[in-house]
Amino acid sequence: MGPVSWKASLDALRRSGTLCWFCPVEITSIPNSVKIGYAVFRNHVPTPDLLHAHSAQLFNWIIEGRLKVHIGGTYPLADAPHAGMESCKTTGKFLLIP
Repeated sequence: MGPVSWKASLDALRRSGTLCWFCPVEITSIPNSVKIGYAVFRNHVPTPDLLHAHSAQLFNWIIEGRLKVHIGGTYPLADAPHAGMESCKTTGKFLLIP
């Protein structure tokens, strides 16, 4: 999350809103009424059994059509550093093909 998307995310919050992010970001100013949260994977899925249960549920939702996965593109693994990431022109998830 860069400075532009960080500001846009804060601007989208209502008063006393909560922003959760999943990557490091330099926090420069935050409105007093906003709460910030940072998710850490191991805090939400602490055991292998829970990981397997959540993964099964996730894939079942995809199979049932309840969750749509947008694949923004597929790229050869060798092209990974240049697979649209540098220009920030990708959307959704993209697959790297070995």
